[in-house]
Amino acid sequence: MTYTVTRTMPDEYVGIIPWQLEVVKTTQSRVHASEHNYTHISGTAKTIYILQILDDGGGLNLTTNNTYRDLFDLVSDFDLNISTRKAGTLSQISSGNVTRKDENGVNQTVHYSNLNEYLNTFDMLILGFEDCYGELDRAAANAVVDFINNPSGKAVL
Repeated sequence: MTYTVTRTMPDEYVGIIPWQLEVVKTTQSRVHASEHNYTHISGTAKTIYILQILDDGGGLNLTTNNTYRDLFDLVSDFDLNISTRKAGTLSQISSGNVTRKDENGVNQTVHYSNLNEYLNTFDMLILGFEDCYGELDRAAANAVVDFINNPSGKAVL
């Protein structure tokens, strides 16, 4: 006997999607079986805006390291847009504009008026790399914590 389970995924889901199916006998919870695997969903490449916060003394910069740049070029499901900022200058951000693509892929100017709003223009923060990260002052650290606690589920590495 063969069963098929299908699930329609939202259009914005692209790339590798992990899944798990678990079957449990309702009268005996110890009787169960499960299977997990991955599937790939093709679609239009989504732009992911990443801010790498570097140590003030340097460290591995993902925008200039040829090995990582070559690997990023192999990613077809996402357009990785990486910006860098030194940790010591993060709390000096006050206001400005950044360009971001909207859901239709059209460039839009986004205004920010403080550090929290600036960080929220990114989908992901990377704090350093290769065990090198800079000291954040209290204002910058609080802004990073607010980014982490944002209910939109943005990523931090």
